[in-house]
Amino acid sequence: MKKLRLLLTEKCDRNCKGCCNNQYDLVALPVETDFTGYSEIILTGGEPMLRPLRIIETVKSIRKQNPTALIVMYTAKTDLPGLLRAVLNYLDGLTVTIHKGADWWPFLTFNSYMSMDQRFNKLLRLNVFEQAGYSGFSFERFWQVRKDIEWITDCPLPEGEVFKRVKNERE
Repeated sequence: MKKLRLLLTEKCDRNCKGCCNNQYDLVALPVETDFTGYSEIILTGGEPMLRPLRIIETVKSIRKQNPTALIVMYTAKTDLPGLLRAVLNYLDGLTVTIHKGADWWPFLTFNSYMSMDQRFNKLLRLNVFEQAGYSGFSFERFWQVRKDIEWITDCPLPEGEVFKRVKNERE
């Protein structure tokens, strides 16, 4: 079971001091164009939702080569719920990270927007950093929640996972 963490963009609208991307030379990551050997592909950034069309184009490209791979995306950007829901239509799952208390309102709005769709069937994970607080909201029926997480130093990749990127706009 081979997993790919696929960087879609280096751009991010946050400046998190513990961000794992600060420990990588993202431009030097190898470019991946062959998605056939992976069972799971994790779309990440920077912040992928700053490039929603790139997400959709990438997923379509992956599906042409590997229609059975599980494709999930990591994001912290939930402030455009309709756009995020549209992107989620192309994915098998989503991991949202709540970094700080101010992230709750956009997330709760997105969650309400999604919960109106009774046909919704996606893998949903919610990571909540300790400093963001967690008051035991009632959305666990949709989300697998990991609370009180902390920044990981050195950010090792999980066993069996490789970190690569798509071509950037300059290539």
